[in-house]
Amino acid sequence: MSAEQGECSAQGHRHIVAVGDLHGCYETLCALLERIGCVQDASRYHPPESTLLVFLGDLIDRGPRSRETVATVRRMVEAGDALCIAGNHEFNAVLYHTRDPEQPGEFVRRRTEKNRKQIAATLASYEGHADQWADDLAWFHSLPMAIEIDGLRCVHACWDQDALSLLQRHSNAWYLPEQQWTEAGTEGSPLFDAIERICKGPEATMPDGGCYHDKDGNPRFKARVAWWQLEPATWADRFRLPKGVQGFDPEADCDASPESVRNYAPEEPPVVFGHYWLSGRPSPLSPNAACLDYSAVLGGKLVAYHHEAGMQAIHPERMLWVEARTS
Repeated sequence: MSAEQGECSAQGHRHIVAVGDLHGCYETLCALLERIGCVQDASRYHPPESTLLVFLGDLIDRGPRSRETVATVRRMVEAGDALCIAGNHEFNAVLYHTRDPEQPGEFVRRRTEKNRKQIAATLASYEGHADQWADDLAWFHSLPMAIEIDGLRCVHACWDQDALSLLQRHSNAWYLPEQQWTEAGTEGSPLFDAIERICKGPEATMPDGGCYHDKDGNPRFKARVAWWQLEPATWADRFRLPKGVQGFDPEADCDASPESVRNYAPEEPPVVFGHYWLSGRPSPLSPNAACLDYSAVLGGKLVAYHHEAGMQAIHPERMLWVEARTS
């Protein structure tokens, strides 16, 4: 999708429906589209009149039917009925197939065992469809990293204005310049840090030497920051803490904000995002912020949010969802 196509797609729509992380859950996606009121014909799904869908990224990986999921979303985008932003999994997939110009024989995203496992389900779903995979990778490469439309901000993990300022802006969307994807995948560059924040969210060092061990047994001293929190009272409010944190009391008073992390101000436009693997009953995280990732690929819910032009807050009753299907 080009910037111009994204701009044209936004015209003539008053209702915006943002959709959370899909991760190859094709049957669940179909159920949510029907819940939204989309009608399917032989070619694609059609949304209700004056409605534009915005997919928040992470269409692929983990689930069994990434190919059909991408095809369904892409047909709606190309028909002008939807927009789609890149999540970290689309970004990773492109760089997994991009040669590293500085290291002959290597790819920008190294083909480690961890990275191979992450993309394995996606590659399996495209087995026998190599041309389609190559074409979809090129499409991922063209997706914006964030969209602001009719007063609603849409991003995969974090709306960080400083990070977005490093990208090219076309109308209502921010794009990673085509010639800078390799730089954005190279640790240490400003663009790498920007994409890390936009697509994965900011991280900060935990207090008092706090740490946890990841699934491979490696100690980790940084955790994801709950950047949407307006007035965090405890460290558990300040961070999205994993289980097994050691070295400090998560329920202790939070006496400082992590350096270089800017909270999302209450006067800013409403923002929706995915990425954070929430559970339970979907609800806003703050008056102007909502996460739509409720772990559909782990048997949770696939969540959407219905926004109308002019709304200046997130309304809980406008969050809708379906329970995950089995495939």
